[in-house]
Amino acid sequence: MPTCSSQPKITRLNNGKPIISPTSNWWESGATFNPAVVYVERSPKNDPIIRKLIGSVSLDETRIKDGIVVVHYRARPSQETDPKRPFSRSFSGVAVFTPELHPIYRHNNPVILPSEDENIYDYVGVEDGRLHCIGGIYYYLYCG
Repeated sequence: MPTCSSQPKITRLNNGKPIISPTSNWWESGATFNPAVVYVERSPKNDPIIRKLIGSVSLDETRIKDGIVVVHYRARPSQETDPKRPFSRSFSGVAVFTPELHPIYRHNNPVILPSEDENIYDYVGVEDGRLHCIGGIYYYLYCG
């Protein structure tokens, strides 16, 4: 029977620093966390998707010749701006990296926002997103 090591080898990427950190954007100024990540390989089918994700970066750049890493992350503002809510709600943002995790492009606005209608399921926030490719279609699932 195999034995488990009590000292597993751990490799820290990005020198152990987070690849996503809060910015001055109001919706992600407090915390950024809980990412969902997918690798999108370069191909004629995927290039239109990649083009939409990388902003003004050219598809001809060598750093993305093999593909990109897309990070959907949860973000919260440092303060809630609506006095009716006692908590800050979560949003979903997108950042794009090279396969080696070098930043390419980070979207300034959230891609999924919680509803303003308190009767809708994600009124309190967009949380715990997971990103999957099934049958060539990308699905993003989250809790609301």
